[in-house]
Amino acid sequence: KKGYWYSQNKENDLSSKTSQLQVTKDYLVGCRCDAGFQQFLMDATEITKELEILPHFETEQVRKRKAKKLFEYEAQEEAPYDPKQKIKINFFMLC
Repeated sequence: KKGYWYSQNKENDLSSKTSQLQVTKDYLVGCRCDAGFQQFLMDATEITKELEILPHFETEQVRKRKAKKLFEYEAQEEAPYDPKQKIKINFFMLC
């Protein structure tokens, strides 16, 4: 039986599970950094070449939003206009 009962097996000890979790954590942290994002872009470019699709990001025509500031010390909130940054913020870092 796999799943829940597999983790309750007598042969699996706490130290092996801890080391497996650490390896998984290191992998996920490595994926979420800028180098991981660059690797993601390179992999996506290779896939687009295999599928014979143009490897570029679509740009949206969005007008700049203006909102009233209630206080002078409020920071200006701007959405990213660069398509790569938009993918990085809205998709890659949220996964």
